[in-house]
Amino acid sequence: MSLRQTYTKLTSLVLKAHYLRGINGVLEWDQQVVMPPKSSDVRGEQMAVISGMLHDLETDSSINEYLQELEKSDLNELNEYERKNVYLIRKDYDKKVKVPKNLVEECSKLSSTGFQCWVEAKKESNFSKFAPILKRWIELRKEIAALVHPKLPVYDALLDDYEPELTTDQIQSVFDEVKKVLVPLIAEIRKNGRAVDCSILKDTVTGFDVKKQEELNKRVATEVAQFSFDTGRLDVSAHPFTIGISTTDVRITSRFRNDEFLQGLAGTIHESGHALYEAQLNPDHLGQPVSQPLSMGFHESQSLFWERHVLLSKSFWEKQWNNIRSTFPHIRDSPPEEIYQAANALDFDNLIRVEADEVTYPLHIILRFEIEKGLFDGSINVDDLPTIWNQKMKDYLGIEPTNDSTGVLQDVHWSSGAFGYFPTYTLGAMYAAQLASLPQIDEWIKKAEYGEICKWLGENVHKKGSVTLNANKLLEEATGEKLNASHFVKYLTEKYNDVYKLK
Repeated sequence: MSLRQTYTKLTSLVLKAHYLRGINGVLEWDQQVVMPPKSSDVRGEQMAVISGMLHDLETDSSINEYLQELEKSDLNELNEYERKNVYLIRKDYDKKVKVPKNLVEECSKLSSTGFQCWVEAKKESNFSKFAPILKRWIELRKEIAALVHPKLPVYDALLDDYEPELTTDQIQSVFDEVKKVLVPLIAEIRKNGRAVDCSILKDTVTGFDVKKQEELNKRVATEVAQFSFDTGRLDVSAHPFTIGISTTDVRITSRFRNDEFLQGLAGTIHESGHALYEAQLNPDHLGQPVSQPLSMGFHESQSLFWERHVLLSKSFWEKQWNNIRSTFPHIRDSPPEEIYQAANALDFDNLIRVEADEVTYPLHIILRFEIEKGLFDGSINVDDLPTIWNQKMKDYLGIEPTNDSTGVLQDVHWSSGAFGYFPTYTLGAMYAAQLASLPQIDEWIKKAEYGEICKWLGENVHKKGSVTLNANKLLEEATGEKLNASHFVKYLTEKYNDVYKLK
């Protein structure tokens, strides 16, 4: 076979796997949005069958044979996207076949038992009950990392699953810069910041009709984040999420409360950012690894860009305030500046990561990153986690949990061994701030020229998929420099000095 024929056969197998993942995506969406409550057992069996087929296809020896043929050839006959695609297929294939079946099965079982144990331990606020699960996960992740990435430090190997080629030391460096600014900023706002009136956001008497909220959210998603209802849907679920089944089938969900409207709107715009990324991926390499989003951090950057730099901007409320008040005329007639300040108010006494604002949230993440790093370099023992967690919360945020449920047990991630995931949340916020710092992006946000922003992101981020080496390289191509924490801390410092009238 010619090199081109071999490449075509390889990519056809990969495309089949992509279609199977799409089928599982539809089943997952259905399960969370419209499936009858008593259908879960059968749905689990259905998804298990598809997952089994997917695993068999992704570990098919034919993939390795085609890769070996290509790797013996002159890959310069392929274009840049195709060469990177071969590299990514090899990386994915090796990751799957290097881990023996017994370890895969143990991880699957431990995810199930670990989740149930975490639920019970959190309910009882008893970390010691969950500690044995966490210890076993650390052992397993070390064992798997040695098989898949024998030359990397363990935590670097774990990070690579979510943020390719970004190292622990690189993340530590930028997180230290963020922490150095945010800890004193929070203390200063606590001490000297003016009070912000948030009452305009809530109404426990008349309330905010959920159907009207859905209609408003659809209008704003279309007008602002350019969400297309010809190729997507907005539905309601317990937790907002996005499923990109294909570039022409991207589904998002949000959730709504009757006593306020911002949570639903923020959730919709956030998920619309994820959806835009999925919808604008390169169609020339459909279903191939090279046309997938670059990393978890960059995916998060796209949702946070629209949520924080657009929705929470002054210009958004100036442009959309009449639209919102026409939907809910009982909201008091106040200047957009008031709603802007209320939407950006900070909650200094919040202990829970998922409920944190954009200033305190990074410190929740940095705390988790430092703990995970310590667990894998041996400087932190599992049994000491509650004490270490509480002390870091006190040092960074000035608050301290009174129990394990609101402290070390609040997140589900460790019950499934998802170490290395947490840093991507704040890395995403940093990527978003660096993109938003570009003069033309800032100008488009102020002028509400959202279509121009979508086009720019499509050309400079979305369509590039995973062809670039890593997030630093993509940032350098898009903004002229690698990840620079100064953009993020400048954005937060200037914004919240203004909101709280510090300077």
